[in-house]
Amino acid sequence: MALKAMAAMSGGVDSSVAAALLMESGYTVSGVTLKLFENEDVGLDGIRHPC
Repeated sequence: MALKAMAAMSGGVDSSVAAALLMESGYTVSGVTLKLFENEDVGLDGIRHPC
């Protein structure tokens, strides 16, 4: 069975090196990122606040 890993890619050097080291160790690596919104209110329409 093939070795597989998922690496959280921040865009910095550390996560890229970690993914490269996994690949050198024989892993098939998939990189993932997380899109964060600058506006904290995005998607909060319609939520009721008890206060």
